[in-house]
Amino acid sequence: RFDEAANIRQSRRLERAGHRFHHRSDSDLLPHLYEEFGADFAGELDGDFAVAVWDARRRHLVLARDPVGVKPLFYHPVSYTHLT
Repeated sequence: RFDEAANIRQSRRLERAGHRFHHRSDSDLLPHLYEEFGADFAGELDGDFAVAVWDARRRHLVLARDPVGVKPLFYHPVSYTHLT
């Protein structure tokens, strides 16, 4: 279920635009927002969040967190040529 009231409104708006949700969770909302708004999708979210979205088609990683910075977001670049 969607946790924030604004995220419920977003899901309804996206459904009217043709998006379909499978689990009705906040994490289910993220890829649809990314499809609709691109890298600016985080501006459409309410509440505390830290999220990473991998766009495999563009080979692009988008990191975002809430404006207040309540949820921490850490990352570490890794060279995949060294992974076995």
